Amino acid sequence: MELAFYWLIEIPVSTTAELVGVTRATAIQWYQYCRDICSTKMLALQQQLGGPGHIVQIDETLMFKRKYHVGHAAEQHWVFGMYDSHSRKGYCLHVQDRSAATLIPIIQQWVAPGSTIYSDQWASYNGLAALGFTHMTVNHQTNFVDPITQACTNQVEAFWSRLKRRLKYISGSVGEMRWSHLDEACY
Repeated sequence: MELAFYWLIEIPVSTTAELVGVTRATAIQWYQYCRDICSTKMLALQQQLGGPGHIVQIDETLMFKRKYHVGHAAEQHWVFGMYDSHSRKGYCLHVQDRSAATLIPIIQQWVAPGSTIYSDQWASYNGLAALGFTHMTVNHQTNFVDPITQACTNQVEAFWSRLKRRLKYISGSVGEMRWSHLDEACY
């Protein structure tokens, strides 16, 4: 029970192992177990964001990448995120690519019909209006907020910032463990 408590209050694994008197490997296993619960709950929730009168901001971002060409060459890992500015809830999912064939089904699954969706002008989002959403875009090359529609992606960008800050310490994690860390942070 102590291990779960320390995980919950975000005590580092090494410190937890020391405090509880277990090996670092045992603490890692318990933390992974807690993250697995978050992953399972995230998949089970399936609660849609948005709805009539709600704005859902969507965006994609690159995670776990090299910065300034420093470090070993890593695969590109795209994460797609949705943030309901009314309920202040967000979800993020690891995606293989940013194509319409990948993103549109995710949007249909996680964003309620009748929602207003704000996005950048990424081509994969072009068909959203035909699917029952009000879709407004912002051109980031000229504005952060569209001067006519007031569309912006500031809240989902802030969501990314918080998420990346939280995940920064796990840059050494390998393989699928990264995605359980992502689920934990989104949960």
